[in-house]
Amino acid sequence: GAVAAAAAVVGAAASISQGIQQKKIAEANARIREQEAEAVRARARFEEDRQRELRARAIGAQRAAAAASGVVLDAEGSALLAQAETVIESELDILAIRAASSIEQQRAISAAAIARFQGRALQTQSFFSAGSSLLGGAQKISSLKTTKTT
Repeated sequence: GAVAAAAAVVGAAASISQGIQQKKIAEANARIREQEAEAVRARARFEEDRQRELRARAIGAQRAAAAASGVVLDAEGSALLAQAETVIESELDILAIRAASSIEQQRAISAAAIARFQGRALQTQSFFSAGSSLLGGAQKISSLKTTKTT
């Protein structure tokens, strides 16, 4: 009886310990996914800034080329239209960077939530396993007592 009881308690403790470890691992994985989301966000900000810098250079080059060819830079004309087109294309590129970043961030955040859910589920499962182990041990003890009395 004592051996069966000890085995049941050890089995239950092992199940609970395993569940706790699995939850810790899942939480660590969730934090990694959240860090990935932040890295994606930072990379997108960098790429947006880089795109704006490239746009400023392109407009500067357009203005220099227009001035060198004698074109007057005023409020209308083809030089202004070329600059406007550069700005529009650049803003579309920035919007595309933002959209791609947003999708990547959501994937990472969702993966973090899933990891946490799985960790909680595994820990809950470990409690049920522990309970099952204890009940199994109690049943063995009970059957041993029944066998001895008959």
